[in-house]
Amino acid sequence: DDDLKDMYQYTKDIATDSKGKLKATTWQATPGLFAYRRSIAKDVLGTDDPDKVQEALSTWDKFDKVAEQAAAKGYKMLSGYDDSYRVFSNNVSAPWVDSNNKIVIDDNIMKWVDQTKKYTDKGYNNKSSLWDSTWAADQGPSGKVFGFFYSTWGINFTLLGNSLATPVKEGGKEEVGNGIYGDYAVCEGPQSYYWGGTWICAAAGTDNANIVKDVMKTLCCDKA
Repeated sequence: DDDLKDMYQYTKDIATDSKGKLKATTWQATPGLFAYRRSIAKDVLGTDDPDKVQEALSTWDKFDKVAEQAAAKGYKMLSGYDDSYRVFSNNVSAPWVDSNNKIVIDDNIMKWVDQTKKYTDKGYNNKSSLWDSTWAADQGPSGKVFGFFYSTWGINFTLLGNSLATPVKEGGKEEVGNGIYGDYAVCEGPQSYYWGGTWICAAAGTDNANIVKDVMKTLCCDKA
């Protein structure tokens, strides 16, 4: 336990089985965030300051209110149906399968379903799905979406490229003036959550247990 004391608790919880035994370790933490358009936030909220935007979005009720304000200005709050799914699913109160091997649909999942229907009916989303072409385009120069629930790694691998008018592979530069590069800022959003991650597991029955332990400890626990 002392070797793992500096790890974020959720990274250990995910890799712990029903009997309380840790089955994997990780060197990462991949917190989720809400990436919003500064220009749209200024138009809707009168500010693009991350602290003030966070205050405006700090609960789901407040988030819904801003969605209504954004719609009145001609914007979508989210791009698609599943944008907010991870935020809700990461905050469930119990496992998906109970002790009787029955699937449990947590109340928080139903809250996501209700929100998605509301946003679709009221026109607060653009009816896209994660990773599709509409979702990607909504993050670019022609997009009218207030913001996106994102991962830390996704900013560099996905959001940055989507924000450019001229892609890097076509000679574009990652700089202000190319599309809406620089128009995004981030805040926590209504609830904290994570997106992604990588864990190392030891193979059952390995005859190199000590070596495997040393590798896992060195990569995941050694501050040096």
